[in-house]
Order: sequence, then structure tokens, then C-alpha cells
Amino acid sequence: MKLGGRHILLTLIGALASLEAAGHAPVVPGGAPAKGHPAVPDWNGVWVIAGDFMDKQDGTEVAAPGRFDPAEQASLAANLPAYQGKYLEDYRASQKAIAAGKPVEDRGAMCLPQGMPAFWEGPYAFEIVQTRRQINISQEWNEQTRRIYLDERRQPADVQPTYNGHSIGRWEGAALVIDTVGIREDTHMTGDAGGTHSDAMHITERLRGEGPDRLEVVMTVEDPKAFSRPWVETVHLHRKHGMEMMEYVCEENNRNPVSPSGVTEAILGK
Repeated sequence: MKLGGRHILLTLIGALASLEAAGHAPVVPGGAPAKGHPAVPDWNGVWVIAGDFMDKQDGTEVAAPGRFDPAEQASLAANLPAYQGKYLEDYRASQKAIAAGKPVEDRGAMCLPQGMPAFWEGPYAFEIVQTRRQINISQEWNEQTRRIYLDERRQPADVQPTYNGHSIGRWEGAALVIDTVGIREDTHMTGDAGGTHSDAMHITERLRGEGPDRLEVVMTVEDPKAFSRPWVETVHLHRKHGMEMMEYVCEENNRNPVSPSGVTEAILGK
């Protein structure tokens, strides 16, 4: 059966209307907000940490594997969570081991995702895919994906702990507020394999644009068992037009095997 141009156009309009009614219509850059939906910023695209080594690439290069340099370590040390009790003891023990050249539990070397809150430390690119009812934030490192639900659901009472937790979000004007719970206790607070946290950790993030291709992420981490006060970390992202996410399969490029003791032999120079 041959379909005329008008019939095809009406069919497409009907399909788009159905998607909009279901809340899955994509946010169109520069487009007017749909009826009943407030205007929201368009953050679709690939982002990198502003000023980091990925930000210095033009989008056609492949980033070389790397670890935190001394300057980054110093920056992390300047803004540490206020650990308390056994969590403070564990952190001090981990730092003592690092100073002795015997770091433990290098999750990247074990091909495990960082999980939250270290997710925002990169080191590679992020990709934001945005619809009206859900935003996905993917991290190239270990192909992690966070799903932020915008459909007014509540946090589940029996949430299953995962590396990046369960996230729901809401728009406050042009700012996105993300609420995350249910994060595994074995994720580290920062990429230096330092302190840990409890099952009570609760993360609130506030994302707001600082310009057409600039994004600020202010993350507040609360854990009454592990910290004496909330920990606040700010990350600035830069959108890289023309850059694409690369496939990352850790097991096919596992350069840092881990001994049964959990010590990363590559770091020890063995």
C-alpha cells in the first residue's frame, strides 16, 4: 500500500504526541517547552572535567590511561570528609599504607566501577542523555551509567545497594537537584582509595549551567555514621562538541593485576 506524504506526516506527528504523553520526548536544543512542561536547559552531549587532561583534547584523540597526579592528590587532601570513629581509623590506615608504597583495594585495577561519589572524578568523559522523564549520565570509565528519574517517584523503602545508588531528580528552575541513596558501603569517597562510608550515606547534587557549555555540579554527602558533618565537593564540566564516548572494556586492557592480598602490583613496581 502506498502512503502519501500527508499520511506519513500525520503518522509521525501522532507518534511524537504519544511519546510526549508518555513523558519520553527528548529535550530539543533551542526548542520551545511542550505544553505542561517548564523550560529546562539542554545538557545533551559529551562532557569532561574542566581543565583536566581530557579537556585539552580536540575530540579526535584517544586518551591514554592515567592515574591521579600529585597535584590532584593534593587537591583531594585539601577537602576531605570529616571522618569519625572507625571510619577515621580506616582512613588513617589506608593513608599510612599509601605512604609506605603499599596501597590497597585499587578498585580500578580490579576492573570495578568507582561508584558514587567518586564517579564525578572521571578521569575520562561523561555523556548526558536527557529526556523529560529521565536523565542518564554515563561515565566512560568502566562504562558506568547513572539513571536519574524525573517522574516524581519516591525513593524505594527497600532499595538494593548498588555502586551508583538509586537516583531521583527534580527541576528547580534551571537547576537540577538529584537525590541518591542505596550506595554500596565498599565504594570509596575519593579516587585515592582512601576513606569509606556507611549504609546511611545520602547524596544531594545540584547541577546548574554556568554558560552554554559549562556545568557546575555541587555535591553534598551526608553520612551520620561516618562523618561528623556533611562533605561538599564541587566539580566543573566542559561540553566537548565533536568528542565521542569510547568503548571501555577493562578486562581486555587490565594492566594492573591484583594479587590475592589486594595490593596492586603495578603500583608497587613489580
